[in-house]
Amino acid sequence: MARLGLLLVQMIAPLTVVIAGLTLLALGFGETGTREALRATARISLVAFVLAFMARPVHDLTSSAFSAWLLRNRSLIGMCFGFSLTAHLLLISWLIVVRHPDWPEVIGPLDIAIGGPGLLIVMAMTITSFPRVRRKVSASSWKRLHTIGLYLVWFIYTACLVSSFVEKSPPYPAWHYTPLIGVLILAMLIRVLVAIQRRSMLPTTWTIHPCLRTRLRLQRQRETAES
Repeated sequence: MARLGLLLVQMIAPLTVVIAGLTLLALGFGETGTREALRATARISLVAFVLAFMARPVHDLTSSAFSAWLLRNRSLIGMCFGFSLTAHLLLISWLIVVRHPDWPEVIGPLDIAIGGPGLLIVMAMTITSFPRVRRKVSASSWKRLHTIGLYLVWFIYTACLVSSFVEKSPPYPAWHYTPLIGVLILAMLIRVLVAIQRRSMLPTTWTIHPCLRTRLRLQRQRETAES
């Protein structure tokens, strides 16, 4: 299970290149082919991001073998997300070249305003996910960067998808965007609910999962004993 899982995660990076390359070969290296390759890399990146974003809450909810694998490989999945997002950025650069001297309509002001800082955050998260670099960063700084970064990337993804749905020209059908926006909103709701449960802010008669309740009780006992 562990070796197969690691192999599947490692396939995300070359899969991004293959899908983008096949899209360009099939539709051409002009604007149409590049735009479709952009859509493909954006969705691959979204899948990798949601897996990394949901690793901890899914494990808290289910305590399954899959959730344990997901949590164990979260950093590697995050690195795959950074790679696919880098491929996405390269395609954006190519689209700007293809459309020169005109500016591509698919790249709106919101994409530039929040997408640029978002890429810097993802780059920092990806670099600090390498074991050698991670060992040189304090645990508190690493956790702060990756926690804040996850929520910022979620906001950027959601804002850009909503902007694409509302503003961009030519418009795509609603079903191209609404399922993705729905997945992001659901992921955030689950993460918030688990965080609230973890802080024991909900009534004791309402629990998300018995396994989570037991873990929380043991964690509080350890903290009490240490203090």
